[in-house]
Amino acid sequence: MMARRALAAACALGVVSLAGRPARAQASEAEELFQQGRKALETKDYGTACTKLQASEQLERAVGTLMSLATCEEAVGRLSSARLHWQEAAAWAEATRDQLNRAPLARKRFAALDLRVPRLTLKLASGAPKESTARRDDVDLGASAFDTAFPVDVGNHAVVVTAPGRQEGRFTVELGEGESKTLEVAPGEPVPAVKAAPPAPVAAPPPTVAPGETGTKHGSQTTIALIAGGAGVVSVVAGAVLGARAGSSWSSAQRDCTPNDCGAGSNARREKSDADTAATLSTITVAAGAALIAGAAVLYFLPGGTKASAANASRPRLVPVAGVRGGGLFFTGAF
Repeated sequence: MMARRALAAACALGVVSLAGRPARAQASEAEELFQQGRKALETKDYGTACTKLQASEQLERAVGTLMSLATCEEAVGRLSSARLHWQEAAAWAEATRDQLNRAPLARKRFAALDLRVPRLTLKLASGAPKESTARRDDVDLGASAFDTAFPVDVGNHAVVVTAPGRQEGRFTVELGEGESKTLEVAPGEPVPAVKAAPPAPVAAPPPTVAPGETGTKHGSQTTIALIAGGAGVVSVVAGAVLGARAGSSWSSAQRDCTPNDCGAGSNARREKSDADTAATLSTITVAAGAALIAGAAVLYFLPGGTKASAANASRPRLVPVAGVRGGGLFFTGAF
């Protein structure tokens, strides 16, 4: 039993020892920073001194650190910050029952500095939104920024006032040591309303096509027209070739037809027969080609459909016609 109690006590001491290590390490670092800050303060290296002392105070609060930091800040003109740290040093000395009894000294330095610290009062302009808030330098004061004399450092200060639906109101003010000022502020003009984007244009519906009409000229009607036109051109060319052949045969028949050689079975008679046949075929082929070309033109240039076809059918027009013994043009339509 005694052994177990001894073991438990040892474990408890070990836990306390381990828990105290971070605190001791932190206190050691704070002390080192404090010593470096004091040395810099003695040599009037205020930039280094204030930085070291502030870092030490953040690690561990101590009366001596607060008083040294206040002295450094007072030397560089940060009177508002120095005033605050003298006040904190006095309160911490009283709370910790400082053995050196430095609370009265800190209170005296605070009272003396309090007379030198500038004070700025922000007053909300008449008609400004009640929801207005203010930011002074890097300090967000919120809605409590107005009608209160805040201690500030000597020098220039930037004030930004905002409110819902309003632009920022920006102001600057300069205060000297011991000076008090009241600055009337307000948010900026109303935020311009964002114009709604115009509605996207509605695409026009595709044109409707009545029953029996083609929707586009490049449909099946156009294809038929192109095929018919091509066939018509070929037919006309073939007719022209046959016509040339007929002319050649007729010339040969006239040349070979002598008084003694124009009878039946003669070369002249056969050439005349060939010329008649070629001429007939040429007439038929050319007429057929012309008809195809005319029909193709009607299909290509006129709108398709039964209604259009019926309307076109009643119009006067010439239609090429071909027959076994010849061809011609036929005039048709309603008058």
